[in-house]
Formats: sequence, structure tokens, C-alpha cells
Amino acid sequence: YRFAGVFEESERAFTRAKELDPYTPRLLASGLTYLYQNKCSQALEIFAQSEPYSAFSLLCQGMTLLDMDRAAEARKRFDAVLATRGTSTARWVAEAYLAYMTHQFERGLEAIRALERMFAPAGDGGEALYHYGRLYIALGDSTSGIALLERAIDEGFFPYPRLSTDAFLGPARTDDTFARVLTKAEARHKAFKRSLSRGTQPPPRH
Repeated sequence: YRFAGVFEESERAFTRAKELDPYTPRLLASGLTYLYQNKCSQALEIFAQSEPYSAFSLLCQGMTLLDMDRAAEARKRFDAVLATRGTSTARWVAEAYLAYMTHQFERGLEAIRALERMFAPAGDGGEALYHYGRLYIALGDSTSGIALLERAIDEGFFPYPRLSTDAFLGPARTDDTFARVLTKAEARHKAFKRSLSRGTQPPPRH
């Protein structure tokens, strides 16, 4: 539901999941459902309560605080991601966000290019590709960003309501290729919703 942009159903599903297993760390992902609707307070509460010191949770907290225009707090979370042990995609993404916030765009692009080289070919998933793509665009490389967004849609991530309002995608909105990609996401989103009304769901694409 989250991947298709059917957020009310996603909220219901996560609410039911929490009733069944309130302690599973997988509930952390429910915060993204709220973040994609700009329900930032609810998203931040989930991220801060579920594994609050994991790299992924800290990254999500930083993203949410940035959307709330709480830049100083967002930077602390991104710095905390870089301080965690081990290597993960979250560290590279946090570095790109920090570069974006300090207008070091080439440094940020280097981080996203490294991510794309190392993780995207291995099947990092459509949602991850969307996050790489939005950073590409915000950092000034709309061509690479739009290409990743289309890959994300083709791999089953097409939350049209989020894609149509995401401020990070703003620099690409006058691009004809972006308009075509957004139309593709809208078509898949609407087809998914129609399938729900018929009581069927199209199989996810991998």
C-alpha cells in the first residue's frame, strides 16, 4: 500500500500489525507512510520510538526534521548516523543530506553516485531508488535523478501523491522527461486503486 501511494490503507495495515506484534522492529517503516503524507509529527514519533538509535531510524528522523524546517536538529541526526558503527546505505544517504544542507553539492553527488554503483545494481529496491533519485535532483543532477525515479516506478514503487508533492523533486518539474515519468506513476497508482475496488491486486514487479 505504501509503495502504491494508498496511504490510508497502509496506515490501517500497520495499525493491525502493531496490534498483532507491537514489538517488531519492522513497524519502523510505518513512519514512512506518515512522512510521505507530510504528517511529520506522527512520523517523527514512530521513528523516535522504534529503534531510535539505529542508523535507519536516525536517518528517518533527520529526513523528517528537515521536512519540518528544523535543520539544526536534522543535522544532529545525520551526524549521529555517520557516528554509528558499520557500513550501511544510511551512512551514505546521511552524508548526501549533510552536503545538501551545507551547499556542498558535488560532495553530495559523489555520495549518491557511490550508492548507485554499490547498491542499486544489487536490487536495493524501488523505495531506496526513489530516495537516491530525489537527492540527485536536489543536488543538481536531474537527469540521473529522473532516471532513478523511473527505475523505482518500474520496480514497483509508485506513490503518486508523494511524488507529485515532494519538494526535493521541484527542480525537475519543468523537465519533459520528469512529466512523463510522473504520468507513469499516476497511471500505476490509479490502476492499483481500481484493483482494490474490484477486490484484486496486481502482482508486485521485482
